[in-house]
Amino acid sequence: MSDETDRRAWIAARFDGEIPTEMNVGDGRTIGDYVNRPLMKRRAYKIFVRAFTIDSVSHAIFHVIVLLC
Repeated sequence: MSDETDRRAWIAARFDGEIPTEMNVGDGRTIGDYVNRPLMKRRAYKIFVRAFTIDSVSHAIFHVIVLLC
């Protein structure tokens, strides 16, 4: 399925540097060039954070990943 709304996994947000202590997954906002797509009722999701550095100092990028179960 090529339609973005049919994908089973997506990046809901990108944070450069620091990640917030709280985030509402599925609120429809665009966060760091990614749409935090609304979640479907009565569906199970796994949500995790992926972090990686882009330089040797300490700059990190964090992605919030949503996976439809």
